[in-house]
Amino acid sequence: MPGILAATCALLMTLALPAGAAAASGVETVEAAETRLELTLAEAVALAIENSRTLVNARLNRTVQQHSLKVAEDKFAPDATIGPFVGADVAKDDDVETSVGMSSQVSMLLPSGGRVGAALNNSFDEGVGSSWDHSLRLSFAQPLLRGAGSSVNTASVKQARITERQNILALKSSAMSTIASVVGAYRGLFQAERRLEISMRSLERAEDLLAVNRLLIQSGRMAERDIIQTESTVASRQLDVVRGRNSLDAARSRLVDLLDIDVETRIQTAGAGIVDVADAAVPEVERSLQQAFQHRPDWLDGLLRVEAADLNVLLAGDNRRWDLTASMDATFNGNSDYRAQLMLGIPFGDLTREQQYLSASVALQQSKNQLAELRQRIRLDVRTAVREIELLLGQIELARRRRELAEQKYSIEKEKLNRGLSTNFQVATFEDDLVNAQNSEVDTNLAYLNALTSLDQKMGTMLETWRVDVTGSDGKWIENP
Repeated sequence: MPGILAATCALLMTLALPAGAAAASGVETVEAAETRLELTLAEAVALAIENSRTLVNARLNRTVQQHSLKVAEDKFAPDATIGPFVGADVAKDDDVETSVGMSSQVSMLLPSGGRVGAALNNSFDEGVGSSWDHSLRLSFAQPLLRGAGSSVNTASVKQARITERQNILALKSSAMSTIASVVGAYRGLFQAERRLEISMRSLERAEDLLAVNRLLIQSGRMAERDIIQTESTVASRQLDVVRGRNSLDAARSRLVDLLDIDVETRIQTAGAGIVDVADAAVPEVERSLQQAFQHRPDWLDGLLRVEAADLNVLLAGDNRRWDLTASMDATFNGNSDYRAQLMLGIPFGDLTREQQYLSASVALQQSKNQLAELRQRIRLDVRTAVREIELLLGQIELARRRRELAEQKYSIEKEKLNRGLSTNFQVATFEDDLVNAQNSEVDTNLAYLNALTSLDQKMGTMLETWRVDVTGSDGKWIENP
């Protein structure tokens, strides 16, 4: 195929240039300025994953997102503060008394909502009766109503973990969209290459027929006016070649843009697009649905949204409760001082908390409704995709058979023309049928492969298929085969 494509490109440039210009250095200059790159589909996907600026930016955001999770999970870790100080007091008699010391504090939030703390102060005052002063204060406060309980106090950590999982799912979804775009563009390029190749072969057959017509005219077996039909066919085939080149350039440009490589690169596909029906199979609907509900990012995100909404209801409900807090502290500075108190706060006339609880409850129900709707849509999407695959698989064999019959029909009709038993018009008609059948076979095969990719995306298994791991810590998203 590469040799055919090279010849195709050279001929197309010749057709596009003015007479005599093809032999000039212009074509060679263009050829030299371009870089040829033959890629398999897997290599194109790997290159896109590596170069996609969207994914690169998402990868950079992961650093901030992961740190945000660490901050949230650090909620129950002890916090310590050390504060040295120095001061000076000027008395009425202009005497200056200096003091130095160290203040240390440690506090920690408990999953129950309580907070324990310890503060140690050491200071030294210079002057009359200079001495060190030491004091230690221990404290503990525990809410008994609002803010009490591990479920309430660990909710923020759970929310942060939910957000982290949603961030990963969003990254997976973005990577899947990138892969789907590249796969579609790559197969579009393959389709354009095959169509151009078919057009080139059709042009060659038309030119061969034109040469035969001229021989028949010279031998007196064909009227000179009958060659007009063949000349018209040749012109039509040349136009098809030019259009095919334009389509090929457009398909190549689209793939180059997705891969984010040099715009002068002339990519050529290196993968087959013809399906072996004997090895093809229709996926099972139930298994496909099972895969979708295990891997599909939007479904998993919907589950997380319900979980997050449930936590919001919990927090909003807790915020409606009275504020009842028990606290105790003890101070030791030569003398011991103990204190315990119970504080109660009753809100009156504040409708904001009720509004927040009502909004959270409604949001939870809406999340559940959206999840149910998504479930229905996923079931419909997967079943439709499987049915499409089944239909296209059946059409592949029909398209192949149609192409074979078209080839036979054209060959027979051309032989009849050589014997004077047919006409150029009839041969041209059968040639059109052959070109249409060849293009149809290519289109049907690619439609089947694209349907498989579409099902892969609807099941959410595209990353597994292409061995892409967006959670990898080594910076490599593509696993080695």
